[in-house]
Amino acid sequence: MPQTVPDSVGMHATLISSWVQIPYRMMLKNGIDADAVFREADIDPQQLYMLTRIPSYKVKRVWDKAAELSNDDAFGLKAAEVVYAGMYHSLSVLLSACGSLREILDKLMRYRKVVDPIAVNTLEVLEREVKLTCSPIVYYESTIGTEAWMASFLELYRRAAFHPVSPTRVSLQRTEGKNADKYRNFFNAPVEFEADINALFFSERQLDEPLLSANTTLLVQNEQLTAQYINQLLRDDLINTVYTLLLISIDKGIFSIDWVANEMNMCVRTLQRKLKSMGTSYDTLLTEIRRERAIQYITSNHYNLAEIAYRLGFSNSANFSRAFRNWTGVSPARYQKMS
Repeated sequence: MPQTVPDSVGMHATLISSWVQIPYRMMLKNGIDADAVFREADIDPQQLYMLTRIPSYKVKRVWDKAAELSNDDAFGLKAAEVVYAGMYHSLSVLLSACGSLREILDKLMRYRKVVDPIAVNTLEVLEREVKLTCSPIVYYESTIGTEAWMASFLELYRRAAFHPVSPTRVSLQRTEGKNADKYRNFFNAPVEFEADINALFFSERQLDEPLLSANTTLLVQNEQLTAQYINQLLRDDLINTVYTLLLISIDKGIFSIDWVANEMNMCVRTLQRKLKSMGTSYDTLLTEIRRERAIQYITSNHYNLAEIAYRLGFSNSANFSRAFRNWTGVSPARYQKMS
């Protein structure tokens, strides 16, 4: 389902500049005035060549305008044509130096916030396959940008393997449309459109196939650089990081601060102290997310009260209804009618 965040989180979300070079390069390759598009989105193109971060909502404008000017609804797939070694800063070099897809996915999940601290990525182990998801944040991130990320990640994996590897299947939230065959041909796999989530699926067999680009020296060096960068990012963007981890933990049915603190390599006390110094708390952020999710679930008409209460960690429907009334001033049933 679509992911949302409060404006207080979304307006401060950022993307690493090296990744934002991707739409710039795509536009240049396709004859679009990239400088004009970036300036219209209030981004100085010179920023792309500095190690800095750019507001996500501005980059969304770039992706959407580029897709419009290209007259290509599948424009995001063209990211594979302009992939370069530093597109995720040191993280892309680290991933390219891994010895297997399993190691790539492990490093990606550990350091994914280098590129985008608020995007919700999950890795699920299913029967005989794994599922890598990527959900854009509504209003602040572009569907085209998300598909570009999927295309760039797959191209990175293909280059590391030195042969045309493909996922076993793909799911996309977009409608099928006239470009459906472009997606099937690019992924070289069955594609489910109008799915609940964007995801790449890989077989269990693929996970441990050796990759020819493996390089232990590059891996160690770039993991150190990536860890240093993300530690600084976590310090600078603590609230967004906690919020994003809470989105993931709720989907896992985990509501404990211990899991979030562990993901951030902090003890619970340190995390609580840092949040307090920034004028908020774990419970405050958790309540914000529960409220956002509750409204999404109720307006979707896909879940009854008991299911929503369970998904949001309430012991029963009565407790959830009481909390919902406190958040919105009306009962869940009344809110559903009003929407």
